Amino acid sequence: MIFNTDAEAATKRSTFKSDYTGDTIDDATSVDNGPKRAAGALTYSYWMNWVGNVLGESGVTTAANGYVDDETGYQGELYNEIWLLGWNPLGSYLADPNVASTAIRDGNWDWFLGKQTWLTTPAAAGETIPNSLYRTSAPAFFGTNLWPWVDPTTGTTYTLPAKARFDAGTPNTVP
Repeated sequence: MIFNTDAEAATKRSTFKSDYTGDTIDDATSVDNGPKRAAGALTYSYWMNWVGNVLGESGVTTAANGYVDDETGYQGELYNEIWLLGWNPLGSYLADPNVASTAIRDGNWDWFLGKQTWLTTPAAAGETIPNSLYRTSAPAFFGTNLWPWVDPTTGTTYTLPAKARFDAGTPNTVP
């Protein structure tokens, strides 16, 4: 699964302070933190699964804003992508096409295309994805928040409790 934190952070992280440098990192204002991507996996990251996610941001993840939908093999181009699989940030190394070819990418809402996509098993298009593959009901820590917190059929996102706790300054506190 992709770990988007909310619709506004679908291709950029929330602002945070680097543990390494102490600098404030803000993907929304920096061009040095690229490439921005909704789903990304580096070279040698095989058999990854992206199922039932919301990728991108409404009105932002567009071609007019410099986005492309599927860029496998980033080699230093400064695109913003929905999919960036097999990329290597070191320009002297080739991209790894096996990352994309072994990935499962089904039932995700793609804001660039404005629809739910089924890239691995197109014949499954329109099938219903269960709320969970291992839970029968919402976890207790969701409280009164809607579960699941993403709707991959419409691109709608709700409150992710972990994100709400992080934003409140209490990331490890569970009610």
